[in-house]
Amino acid sequence: MAKRVDADQIKIEGRRSFLNYATGGLATVALGASGFGLLKSCTPSASVDRSAWNQKFELPELVAGEPITIRWSNIPVVLLRLTDDQIKQSKTVSLSELHDKNAQNANLYGSNPASFENRTIDFDGPVLVLNKLCPRLGCVPLYDSGDYRGWFCPCGATHFDVLGRVRKGPAKENMQIPAVSLTAPSVLEFLRGPKPIDDKSLDRLIYGESNKG
Repeated sequence: MAKRVDADQIKIEGRRSFLNYATGGLATVALGASGFGLLKSCTPSASVDRSAWNQKFELPELVAGEPITIRWSNIPVVLLRLTDDQIKQSKTVSLSELHDKNAQNANLYGSNPASFENRTIDFDGPVLVLNKLCPRLGCVPLYDSGDYRGWFCPCGATHFDVLGRVRKGPAKENMQIPAVSLTAPSVLEFLRGPKPIDDKSLDRLIYGESNKG
């Protein structure tokens, strides 16, 4: 005996099939669109000007103790020739006193101590080149302020010394030092990526610290 099929049930099942196909079709379209967007975002843009990855600045006469701020890739960068007092004070700080003992210097490879030498460059004397943003909240710290007469971030009340090393407050890292190169006596070049590794450093990475050659 043939099974009796209710006409209302046929309508319901037909409606369900239509909704399933419609939903599946929309999902396929959405997935295709998102995949196209992802693929497009991963494709290098022809409009990118790779010659702009490095930027050069003519350094003016830097007066000791008077910072100047320049803009690199929309980031404020401070240039500061250190005074004799600032040099003396910075060199007497023990690494054990620092919250962050890492140099946070893009010019160095691996983990390096946040010493005076690893936080400055030599440009007719010690010069500080510093990303002028607090590593915690991205605010701009104030110069010659705070408990250490260095930098003070009013957003989180973090105190840094003059070399941008965190000494007190909620910030966990030192202020960043960008990758730079002195290409001429008065030209400072900012580099997007890390510098090519030199042969000595490469040998040390391959053969270890015991290789003195």
